[in-house]
Amino acid sequence: MIEEAVSSRRIRNGKEFSGAGLARHINCTRQALERFVHAKYGRKFSRYRFRDIDRHFLTDFHLYERKRGAKGNTTGCADRKIKILYSVCRKAKSLGIYGVDLAEFNAVKQSLRQPQHFSKAVSHETILAIENADRSTLDKRKREELWLDLFLFSYYAAGMSGIDICHMERSWIKGDTIEYERTKYPNKARVILTDKAAGLIEKYRDEAYMNYVFPIFKKRAMSASSRMNSVGYVNKKVNTTLEKIEDHLEHSPQQFNLEDGGRGLPRASDL
Repeated sequence: MIEEAVSSRRIRNGKEFSGAGLARHINCTRQALERFVHAKYGRKFSRYRFRDIDRHFLTDFHLYERKRGAKGNTTGCADRKIKILYSVCRKAKSLGIYGVDLAEFNAVKQSLRQPQHFSKAVSHETILAIENADRSTLDKRKREELWLDLFLFSYYAAGMSGIDICHMERSWIKGDTIEYERTKYPNKARVILTDKAAGLIEKYRDEAYMNYVFPIFKKRAMSASSRMNSVGYVNKKVNTTLEKIEDHLEHSPQQFNLEDGGRGLPRASDL
């Protein structure tokens, strides 16, 4: 299943994206299961069959990961690992593999539910403070002004996902709107092109490569993994710059994740 995830491909806005991220989560879950089975039962996980994954196994595994994560003040991603294990079992059942009983997951059904999300929207006052922050403190060599502008653009573009901002091309601009396919979700979006967003697009016109709007990708041919590495690098730089700005603000800016999008920001409307 890991190999299947790695080899999977999806196309968004004419760009190919791999399933390497999912493969990492699956591999992480496999390693966690090996660690748990060895610690709990003194056995190798490779000797386990699907019929061995019952409610007792699942509850013990979930508790083990929670306790392990608590040592580092985290949840150990226990719920995510249960979800991935459930997906693997469901796949096995669809293939007719003997011994799979999805009903056993009722013992950890809370882990399979979508978590309740609370709004962490950036206030208008915070955005104004960031806009008016003293930019003379930003390091031009580290391109900190660009990282700050990417955060602001996400806000101006109704919470456009950071990964979409990095891949944004001028062909997405249709008059006074931006129209594109979301990278992480199978739907299209339409965003009103505000004056402030248009200003940032124009600001980086001469720096951006080819048809891209922002100067993130510098090569004509980049693999999906190389582009995602660049997105991850930009993500870190954006948050580092926000932390620097935060030192001068009364309002703490929202942490920004370019891979997952500007969490809490206004959503772009579906087409």
